[in-house]
Amino acid sequence: MIPVSIGFEINAQRLEINSFIKPFQSEDEDLNNFLLFDAKNYLNEKVPNRKRKGVYPAVKIGRLAVSKKYIGRGMGKLILRYIEDMFLSNDQKTGCRFITVDAYRVAANFYLRNGYKFFIEKDNDKDTRIMYFDLKSI
Repeated sequence: MIPVSIGFEINAQRLEINSFIKPFQSEDEDLNNFLLFDAKNYLNEKVPNRKRKGVYPAVKIGRLAVSKKYIGRGMGKLILRYIEDMFLSNDQKTGCRFITVDAYRVAANFYLRNGYKFFIEKDNDKDTRIMYFDLKSI
């Protein structure tokens, strides 16, 4: 648990194939459906997934959404800081240098405000933009 100054705690848990996922309501129905119906499919290493491949020591934020009741209360920023702290702690052994995300166009400004940068410009007209955060910048 991570105590936060806005009146509640975050309990982050690793998604396992037998994890129970409760319905979730953010403002993005695609994210809601992904978390409820598709997230576990990405745990199967035998399923080819072009987004799983990469050449950088990075962790990818697969899908990030905030419940409607917490919009505008800094929860998204808090989640990003939590992820950064996980990979900056002395006991982490992954060697990750970057955090990456395929940001929906409507979320790109959120990531920019939180220190993320666009990886390439040629995806400027796409529905999602590849963005990254360099952990060495902290």
